[in-house]
Amino acid sequence: MIDNKMFPEERRQKILTIVNNNGRVDVLELANEFKASVATIRTDLNYLAVNGDIKRTHGGAILLKRSNIVEKEIPVIEKENIAIEGKIKMAKAALEFIENKQSIFLDIGSTVYQFAKLLSNKHGLSIITNSFRIANEVSRYSDKELIFIGGVFREKTQATSGPLAMKVLEEIYVHTFFMSVSGIDFKNGLTTSHISEAEIKKKMIEKAQKVIVLADSSKFNKVDFARVCAITDVDIIITDNISKENEASIKDLGVKLIIA
Repeated sequence: MIDNKMFPEERRQKILTIVNNNGRVDVLELANEFKASVATIRTDLNYLAVNGDIKRTHGGAILLKRSNIVEKEIPVIEKENIAIEGKIKMAKAALEFIENKQSIFLDIGSTVYQFAKLLSNKHGLSIITNSFRIANEVSRYSDKELIFIGGVFREKTQATSGPLAMKVLEEIYVHTFFMSVSGIDFKNGLTTSHISEAEIKKKMIEKAQKVIVLADSSKFNKVDFARVCAITDVDIIITDNISKENEASIKDLGVKLIIA
């Protein structure tokens, strides 16, 4: 039995794990497992179905079959030196969209980390992040305000998330959210590896005036575990040498595309 005092985000993450392990779930079995009401479980399943994580069936749900699904989450520290020149080019391109004295949220991810390294010449910034590595980098800048979001720490991403982090984000608004993702798919949208980190991204999309995605070409036509949003929910995508087909598809959606 699982403690029924857990937060909805935690319960939904566990439900997704069960679906991925078993291929299916049953409402009554989940209600018993989580000591929750049938109505609560149905709400969870409907939420996950709307996000594109599962497919609802009569009395339960099944695993949503996706093509090109990301098979393994790579620790962020291991990603740091992969295609480093391209990441630096994308990070430099992102500098065009930031001005002195703005407030920005820097998402987790190796390309956004490179972007954080380039902010020394921007003055009076308020920088909010849930990335431990980015916070450590930004802490070297004496002329910038750093707000590090607390919460549950994940070693693979070196970042915090969960209910405590979400509570802090309810209280802030920013000019620009620089976001990372692990999958960009024209059917399933933008995805990432962990549902609680997807919730952070969703909240910041709501709280930012502008959303800029930094993602290299390897992220295109890929789907990861947790859905973040539709492609049309972001303002700008900065990438590297993507295919002409993907380039045309992005522009057809009305999203600004910059190829670094």
